[in-house]
Amino acid sequence: MTGAGCAASPRSWTATNLDLDEIEFAPMETAGERLPLLTLHEAHDLLNWLRRVTAESGAHAPEAGRWAKEIAARVPSQE
Repeated sequence: MTGAGCAASPRSWTATNLDLDEIEFAPMETAGERLPLLTLHEAHDLLNWLRRVTAESGAHAPEAGRWAKEIAARVPSQE
């Protein structure tokens, strides 16, 4: 990808064709303090996203499934 910001090809913006290797992430400061926890809402959002990635059976599905199990074991259910 080129240009300022997050200029991606239209293909990379669709959920079924998302390629994490094509995304330009903002640089993170390593000297700053990180939050130790996600909020419950954030944890549920992340868990739902990981489950969607797992269901798509793409290249990242096995790792997403592993992380989904790890997070699900640590947060209360949404119900």
